[in-house]
Amino acid sequence: MLLRFTMVLIAFCSLYLLFIPQHGLLQLILLDRRTDKLASELADLQSQNEELHREIIKIQSDKQYLEEIARTKYGLLKDNEIIYKVKP
Repeated sequence: MLLRFTMVLIAFCSLYLLFIPQHGLLQLILLDRRTDKLASELADLQSQNEELHREIIKIQSDKQYLEEIARTKYGLLKDNEIIYKVKP
């Protein structure tokens, strides 16, 4: 009888530790997965940040590149230039 009670008590405590709200093993596993996902997102954002930083430096130092961006992205023209759009 005592052995059976002890086994049930151990089983109950084990299940409680696995599923305890906010602190159980399942919550720990979910938090670990979320941490991995956030670390991956952080690495992606750092990569994008570095790329944008390189672009800023290029825009600040390369006048020809800046002109190319102004013409293609924003449709800006030099003085006395006219754009003719031809429809196919």
